[in-house]
Amino acid sequence: MQKSAKLNNIMNDVALATPLHDPKGVILPILKQDGQKLKEIYGSNIAVNVTPQTNRETISLLEEFGFKIQMSEGGNIGDDYRNAISLALSLNTSFIHLLDFDRALHWADRFFDELNNIEAQMVNYVSYVSFVRSKKAFETHPITQRSTETAVNAIASEVAGMGVDIMSGSLGMERDLAQLVIKESKRDDFGFYAEPLMIAKKHNCPINTIEVEGLEWETPDQ
Repeated sequence: MQKSAKLNNIMNDVALATPLHDPKGVILPILKQDGQKLKEIYGSNIAVNVTPQTNRETISLLEEFGFKIQMSEGGNIGDDYRNAISLALSLNTSFIHLLDFDRALHWADRFFDELNNIEAQMVNYVSYVSFVRSKKAFETHPITQRSTETAVNAIASEVAGMGVDIMSGSLGMERDLAQLVIKESKRDDFGFYAEPLMIAKKHNCPINTIEVEGLEWETPDQ
């Protein structure tokens, strides 16, 4: 479901909310290569929640790019995502794009125009957006991962009443829904991936989907 742009004191733009745990600095060469591309898309609206174990050189480079950074003691997947969302909310954008940092860099590198266009269009959607991997993008993942994620997504799609991809590691939330997720999300493991959808359904928020190429398997980058 799309909408007209809001006319209020919140800018009609999108913040990237992303957690990062990088003790060995493996993200550094990718960040050096593609960090500027992310900045071109999101401007100053990039919120990175880093773990205390994250490599100091990685953190320094994030600071050089001007990203908004916080270090949290979360210690689990759920807390890392919630902390990233909370940090993104402080940027006062109307929409938040939750996305793993390595996937964000890969997307910006391989499908820059697609990601750029999506961020420009996202504010026209209502409440919750599931980014669904195209058939081609999904098939770049290992067969074991595809088998597991297909089963999980089938259950989520039944709940949503449409084909969603909660295992893509990417979703969009309007500001109000993001605040509800912070308040009501409880899971500290990969079960977090299902919570924003469940919370959206609980509060009768519209569910939207956008099919993308950019969420192909990013792990080989590292």
